[in-house]
Amino acid sequence: MNAQTPIAADDGWRIARVSLHVDSLVYTNGRQQAYVRLYIEAESNFEPVKLTQSEKDSVRLIDYTNPEIDIPFSEDGDERYRGWSAQRDFRGYEPHPGLGRRPDTTLAGGDYLEFYVDATADALRAPLALAFRVTGDNKWTYRTDGYVFDQNGQAGAYNNQYDTGADKSVRPMTPPVYTPAEFRLGPAGTRGTGSLRAGIFNDVHLLFLQPNASPGPTIRSMRCSPAGMIHWKDALPSTENPCFTGYASPGENDIHWDDRVPQGSQPLPLLDKVYPEQGVIMLCGRIDIPQPSDDDVPQADDERVPRGPVDIEVIDMYGNKHTCRLEFVTGTRDQLRFL
Repeated sequence: MNAQTPIAADDGWRIARVSLHVDSLVYTNGRQQAYVRLYIEAESNFEPVKLTQSEKDSVRLIDYTNPEIDIPFSEDGDERYRGWSAQRDFRGYEPHPGLGRRPDTTLAGGDYLEFYVDATADALRAPLALAFRVTGDNKWTYRTDGYVFDQNGQAGAYNNQYDTGADKSVRPMTPPVYTPAEFRLGPAGTRGTGSLRAGIFNDVHLLFLQPNASPGPTIRSMRCSPAGMIHWKDALPSTENPCFTGYASPGENDIHWDDRVPQGSQPLPLLDKVYPEQGVIMLCGRIDIPQPSDDDVPQADDERVPRGPVDIEVIDMYGNKHTCRLEFVTGTRDQLRFL
């Protein structure tokens, strides 16, 4: 086989041209994905042909430095190679902020195929150099480390026309860790039902990530455990004006409440709008909820009225997980702080 000429099988079918784009950075959170785009031109008797569906289905991403190894396809990441897995579907997380603009699809006539790879902390040992393998319906296999295999699995000589290069690599990046000081609660609009003077209110507080005193990433999802907590300013038995909380994840219409939190006679509030990029902490003030007496306190911890703190877990726009705790400030009625 000529080392520089595209190789055709006896039936005239061959791969004539290949190219590969790989996003060069990805966070090792197992959620963010690096975008991988393949371009393949096939010919039959020197005439351009499209790949058949079975030929498209044959495509596998491989380790360029160890080309016998496939990067396993795993949409949920339960199967991995050195911390890496491949996907056909996009999960919706934003690409790594350090990436530049992706190249345009300027080639024409062939087939573009899109894939993704994600990484966990096990991938931090080294970047992953990617190549791919495609098998024609005639059983000839083309591999983009430069080698072609006939229908019997016999390899021909190296051909640089099929070599996409060792530089098509993804570098795994350790996700940032935000401190409690980098979480921020901000009000959205004015207080809702009731009168501030009467102590009845429903406050919407948006949860932001604000690292280094600058706008941070938006929030993709949020979970609080327990779902809410309640707080009285003091321990006097006559104190009946507590505040309690609930939460909503970004994009949710409904507020999550903890069933163990007493709610008083006022109806629970509803969100008047959806917040697609921030979590919501709903802070409710009431004037008709007495503190439970010692006789009212259940013995089992999972039945006790939750007084805080609340553990908060958020996933940001890049798929990175951040955690903090939220509690009421002792000696105040409605002030909250992060721990």
